[in-house]
Amino acid sequence: MSPYLTVLAINAVAIGLAYGLIYPRFEPLTARRMMRADALVTAAALAAAGALFAGKGLPFQIGPVTLRWWGFSLLTYAAIETPVFWAFCRAWDLSLSDPDAPARGTRENDVTKRPPPDE
Repeated sequence: MSPYLTVLAINAVAIGLAYGLIYPRFEPLTARRMMRADALVTAAALAAAGALFAGKGLPFQIGPVTLRWWGFSLLTYAAIETPVFWAFCRAWDLSLSDPDAPARGTRENDVTKRPPPDE
């Protein structure tokens, strides 16, 4: 797998785990708790990319701009996460104006909170 795809895969997996498994389980779900956890998820993704590419001297090109591994990783992480973040906040009715306010959205679609089916 190319270095570009490796970094993109690391970022996509980290974001998928965060928004699919970690954040929906927060009780209460607040923007402040989510942002603190997101800093850790971002650091983990950056550490994974660093373990693979730090010190290797590989250039990462985005158009005419050459970036180091960490710049490419952070830039692509932000590009992938931004639409996922906005969709998550909209789906959970999460207030960004009051970061300590709990999400007002329903958790009906959250599979982690569903009761077991009747048999």
